[in-house]
Amino acid sequence: MIEVTRRQNQEPDVEEIKEFDELEKLMAAEETEKKTREKSATDIIHEVAEEMCMHYCKYPEQWDEETQGDLFDSEYCQNCPLERLC
Repeated sequence: MIEVTRRQNQEPDVEEIKEFDELEKLMAAEETEKKTREKSATDIIHEVAEEMCMHYCKYPEQWDEETQGDLFDSEYCQNCPLERLC
C-alpha cells in the first residue's frame, strides 16, 4: 500500500488525497491487466467456447431437463464442434 508522508499533526491536503486516489486506481488497473495477460491461449479458447455455448446455442431454450435429462450429456452437446475446443 502506498503511504502518504506528511508532517506530524498535519492533515493531508486535497491534492495529496487526489494523487493517492489516482495511484490506487492505476495500481488496480495494472493488477487487472496482469491477470488478463497471465491467461494462456487454452484458457481463452475455453472461455470463448463456453460463452458461445451458453449464449448462442439454440438447444438450451428448447431442452426440457425433466423429460430429456441433462443437455450437456446429450448427443447434441457431445457432437458439438465447440466440445473439441474445451
